[in-house]
Amino acid sequence: EKSMFATEGNDIILPYSFEASDDYFRVTWTCTPNPGRVATFLVNEGRITDVGQDRKMKLLPDCSLQINKLRREDAGLYIGVLKNENRQNLLLNILESKSVTLSCSLHGYDICTDITEREIKFTWFHENGSELNGDTRYHIHQKRCRSALTVTLDQSDHNRNWTCQLTVDGRVKSSASYITTVSGRISASLLLFTPMLDAPIFTDFVMLCIDARGEREREREIYPRKLNTSTILKAFLFLHLTTVVSYCLI
Repeated sequence: EKSMFATEGNDIILPYSFEASDDYFRVTWTCTPNPGRVATFLVNEGRITDVGQDRKMKLLPDCSLQINKLRREDAGLYIGVLKNENRQNLLLNILESKSVTLSCSLHGYDICTDITEREIKFTWFHENGSELNGDTRYHIHQKRCRSALTVTLDQSDHNRNWTCQLTVDGRVKSSASYITTVSGRISASLLLFTPMLDAPIFTDFVMLCIDARGEREREREIYPRKLNTSTILKAFLFLHLTTVVSYCLI
């Protein structure tokens, strides 16, 4: 039997890929150990009629089964039977929906006050380099000197990189890359912090903090793995990153 994984709240298609030679036949999908979850479909010259009990399920033209808005109780062994002969067994595993929030904050003398005319912008990037603008999985909350990216994680986000980039007056000043881990518990780690050497250090300083939340637990973790800085900046950044770590773990 084949195993499939999907995230709670998403849709999934359980493949069947069978081409029936008859014009009229019956397809039944049953979920065990929940025998009450039965979906029966009649196919007549390509027209599909749902005669089952579960309206979340939809039969596709190739007899695959589409399940919408997955819940944890949808997990189980699905058995597809066509014309009481051809069987397809699929084990569906449901991953609990979890989210992680990555934050970038700017701290400096007067730069975040309303009286300054400096243009401050945070931009979030996917690991493939594309800019994240927000959709059903990504939500970006912006303030003048803080940006937060909340991601509803799925299994494809395991070991995925996310980058926050700061520009001031149209010039890139700093960036940080994070890596998310999806397993029994979720976490996010600071992978790379890169200040630009032309940035006025005591004016434009980025304080980076991670806030990772799951449905069953709440964690706050930050792990600086590598600092890409010049020798002059190392001591300064170490002091501030130490402060950030203490702040995030409170």
